[in-house]
Amino acid sequence: AGITLDQLQADANVILTSAGDTALTNDAALNVQGTVTGTLGATASGGGITDSAELNVSGNATFTSSTGTDVILDESANTFGGTVSFVGSGGDLGNVTIVDDTDLDLQALTISGNLVATSGGVLTDSGSLVIGSTTSLTVSGANTLTLDESGNDFSGAVSLSSGTGAVTLVDATALDLGPSTLGGTLSVTTTNGSITDSGAVSVVGNVTLNDVGQAGITLDQLQADANVILTS
Repeated sequence: AGITLDQLQADANVILTSAGDTALTNDAALNVQGTVTGTLGATASGGGITDSAELNVSGNATFTSSTGTDVILDESANTFGGTVSFVGSGGDLGNVTIVDDTDLDLQALTISGNLVATSGGVLTDSGSLVIGSTTSLTVSGANTLTLDESGNDFSGAVSLSSGTGAVTLVDATALDLGPSTLGGTLSVTTTNGSITDSGAVSVVGNVTLNDVGQAGITLDQLQADANVILTS
């Protein structure tokens, strides 16, 4: 039937076992683990949110924390069956780390710090990602990585790791590629900014660089095994 605790004062871990739709609000930092067979709304009023062990949510999950705090969900066995959203209460969150051993669909997100996203399946976006610092994105096998929302804005370097799947990135401003290793293809589009690299970018498949605003492309650490295609 579900669990709703909106005045929780828990100093230790919150362990969920086959709970239905669940809404938790803790007065301090929130450390959560376990299994939710419905949706999860997790709120930390006075600190960040972490996973103290594996966290499995069959429905949509929303994590809300106060301005400048971090949400770190980095257990390798985490499974999120629905969408995953991160919300800053009163302002932007600091850093966000999310690991999902299945497909991961990122909702609209604005943070002042770093984004680390790892997916055991495909990695996609369903809203604009506005990241104030660096971004690290990882997929494996033949899974694809597609972050193609037109409003995406990656302020810091974007580092990529993939298997044989295609990788697609769109940035509304300039995009700096950090150290990256890709076993498939890479497609990068900037609508109003340059494309640069600040680390070695190794790509087995074709590399397509689309500089829509003709701001310039400078890749001096590219390691491309196939074709490099430049468009504008």
